Amino acid sequence: MENSWRISTADTNKMRTLKPFLFKALRGLAAVHSTSGLVVALTVAVVVFFPVSIDGSSWLLLAAQNDSTAFEFRWAFIGALDRGGRKDMVAIQHDTALASGDRFKLYIQPVTECYIYVFWSDSKSDLHTMFPSSQDQFAKDWTPGTEYFIPGGDEWYQLDKYEGKETLYLLASRGRQRTLEELIEQMRSTAGKEKELAKVRLLNEIRSLRRQYQQYVSLAEKPVTIAGNVRGPGTAGGQRPSAVANSALEVSAKVFFSKTIIIDHR
Repeated sequence: MENSWRISTADTNKMRTLKPFLFKALRGLAAVHSTSGLVVALTVAVVVFFPVSIDGSSWLLLAAQNDSTAFEFRWAFIGALDRGGRKDMVAIQHDTALASGDRFKLYIQPVTECYIYVFWSDSKSDLHTMFPSSQDQFAKDWTPGTEYFIPGGDEWYQLDKYEGKETLYLLASRGRQRTLEELIEQMRSTAGKEKELAKVRLLNEIRSLRRQYQQYVSLAEKPVTIAGNVRGPGTAGGQRPSAVANSALEVSAKVFFSKTIIIDHR
């Protein structure tokens, strides 16, 4: 039984005796025998205590959630820059400056089961859902190991003439974010004032999720190793989708991951 244990307890004093063992169990460090029972330490995220009565005896039931399994995915944000006739592809992983006419493309790949959401807030404060591309994306076209390019194929986004701050939001979680998906659909299916209100609600939900899960830092965010070569930050060669994928970072996280990149559009 990895996820629950029962410990017999007679009084509060014995509970005080068990307290240090329980703290060690939460850290996954101890396996301790005591006169009141056995505490087995595992990797534990949540422990819930509640009293039950079995055959007239007083018991304490520990229900624990094992949260040791991380989810993994890969992502890349690539800019195709034209500076005085020189064309470069640059992996963008932090806030940076881009110019009107610069192009960009994103790449995501779920390695294990997880769900990824990508949004773009442009210089006019207009919010766009870049991924998922449709309401039934996760039901019909979402499989671990599959590569997804945003936009698809050989197409690229291009910055228009309107300068200002633009923001990329990338969210990933082990489970689906249903409220987020409902707000995405509301924004896509409405018009006029209702659409504008839906955008505000969606942006508020994005920010709320980032605050709610800010304690869940990623376990790792590292360049992907491909055929013996490590590909990561810097300049990526070529402008084909494969070149974008070769610049991906691999993320390992337990519950939730978020990334915000601010673009100074000049």
